[in-house]
Amino acid sequence: MSNPTLEVVGFIGLALGMNAVVYGLGWNQESRNRVYSKQEKEVMALLPPGYVIGGVWMFLFGLFGYVHYLLYVMQHKISTACVLVELLVLFCLLYPVLTSLQDSSLTRVLNLLSLVFGFIVGLVVITVSVDAFWYLVPYLLWTFYVSIVTVCGT
Repeated sequence: MSNPTLEVVGFIGLALGMNAVVYGLGWNQESRNRVYSKQEKEVMALLPPGYVIGGVWMFLFGLFGYVHYLLYVMQHKISTACVLVELLVLFCLLYPVLTSLQDSSLTRVLNLLSLVFGFIVGLVVITVSVDAFWYLVPYLLWTFYVSIVTVCGT
């Protein structure tokens, strides 16, 4: 039987581990030294500071863990919905690696892919559990906001 606390803490641990890799390997350094255009600065002004974004992602990863737990408990097995949540988590973990290339067009595409993939996962999850789906809504709202800011702002 799965434990909700372990699921939530485990998924948050994955996010913290990925942040440790990103910062430990200095993948975030390029963005500090990069000269941003006026348009890029305007877009960045619409986003919260980095520490808030980090807090949002810790919260979202905790929700992913709880969604995974709810789906597993409801079906007593790893289902398609569970696997899709795991793939969404993997995509979110790889996002900082992929965007470390600092190509703003790639970032816009990845933001839109995050939203579309999250929507697809949400559709599958809602067929299994409406309760679990509601825990994905903050992710969908966050990716919608970031996608609007990055796509419309540039």
